[in-house]
Amino acid sequence: MDAVARCLDIIAADQMEKLCHYHLLISEWNTKINLISRGDMDNFWTKHIVPSLCINKVVQFVPGSSVIDVGTGGGLPGIPLAITNGAVKFTLVDSIGKKTFAVDDMVKKLALKNVTVKNLRVEGLGEKFDYVIARAVSNLSTFLKNIGSVCKKETRIFYIRGNDFGDEMKKLGNIRIHNMEKLLNDANFTPKVIIEIYNE
Repeated sequence: MDAVARCLDIIAADQMEKLCHYHLLISEWNTKINLISRGDMDNFWTKHIVPSLCINKVVQFVPGSSVIDVGTGGGLPGIPLAITNGAVKFTLVDSIGKKTFAVDDMVKKLALKNVTVKNLRVEGLGEKFDYVIARAVSNLSTFLKNIGSVCKKETRIFYIRGNDFGDEMKKLGNIRIHNMEKLLNDANFTPKVIIEIYNE
């Protein structure tokens, strides 16, 4: 797909090598535990890598800042973003131990020094972050309630999901909706958006 080529064209060679290594590692782990839908592995780059990297198109993470990936599952979107933002500190959190065990193993094999993996619910973390990232892990209002304890007043949230959100947006304050079709100039990504939530 052209969108994949366009998105990955801007990736440095060493980062691309790590992304390919990550693809191999998650493929191996996915035969043991269900990190992502097994049907998605044939379309791993378009279903998972490119949507994760699309966040780079809507925000430039400040060097030295902190990012939490909530409900990271198999390390998405956290690992691709950590690979492409080496000066930013990422914390990948999931409540399912076997998933964080697999993600921690992949992080070590990828030698990602800017990533910490934690097995717990986000409500029990006791830290605050500059950015929150996630893919559709729950209803948006439930998600926002759950992450309240890790947000500062100025924390920016980037939430990847389908565009079928109906009335979910009505009670939110400051939001921007970034359509992946427009970001990538590719109609194949029409159903996917990045919801950005922020305070002025």
